[in-house]
Amino acid sequence: MEPADQFYGDRTYRCPDPEAHFWDVGAPVRTVTQQEAEADSGLKVIQGWV
Repeated sequence: MEPADQFYGDRTYRCPDPEAHFWDVGAPVRTVTQQEAEADSGLKVIQGWV
């Protein structure tokens, strides 16, 4: 998977290691408000779930 920006503000990509295990790698690239995340994803974001 090529690097891609996600609705929650991270840039992620997936890559295999030499033993064919896949790794998901991500880093934050922008701050996203709850309203932006809900609008971009079409989902309701519930804060405080543990």
